[in-house]
Amino acid sequence: MSLLLFFLLTGVAVGYIRPLPAGGAKINQRIILAGLFVLLASMGAQLGANKMLLRHLDQMGLQALVLAGASVAGSVLLVQAAHLLYNRRRTARTAKTAGTAGKTVLSGGEEDGQ
Repeated sequence: MSLLLFFLLTGVAVGYIRPLPAGGAKINQRIILAGLFVLLASMGAQLGANKMLLRHLDQMGLQALVLAGASVAGSVLLVQAAHLLYNRRRTARTAKTAGTAGKTVLSGGEEDGQ
């Protein structure tokens, strides 16, 4: 487990220090998606090969469905919250560096110089 965490943190550090160009980011997304499909397929194969799990699936079904659904919903909500927080900070940083701090941008694009 510590090895996985090490590689995750190393990837975060590399991405922070030297972000990928736009073309590299697109290729990276495709590689990640392909890796995710391989991971899901291998997990499904492993679950399908477990005879005891398949025998007791009717007993565990609803509980497993509820736990899986709650996990997915919680993950989606946390990612959305992190995304909103990141966008707010990025917008505030951009406004500060552009010299528009203290000005309100109106819906039509005009500025209100309060």
